[in-house]
Amino acid sequence: MKVSTGTIVLTIGIFLLIFTFVVAFLFLLNDIQLSLPQDVIQTLGGVFAPMIILASHAVYLGIMVWIGAELAIRGIELSKKETPEPPKTT
Repeated sequence: MKVSTGTIVLTIGIFLLIFTFVVAFLFLLNDIQLSLPQDVIQTLGGVFAPMIILASHAVYLGIMVWIGAELAIRGIELSKKETPEPPKTT
């Protein structure tokens, strides 16, 4: 059985997308701890720290989805190019 390059790239892209969604689900299950101390600076730090963590997770997941989607698209394009067309009979 011959496996084409397009199929391999498409499979890697799909696995990367599945992995990204599993990681996103695990991020969703984690609780964000908010502690509100009495000092204003510590309060702002306590509020902005979870927001920065969430933003970094969102950027990470966005990049992973983008890479997985690009690999899947390239795999489909490669599969289309590698598929031999049947000869035309006239």
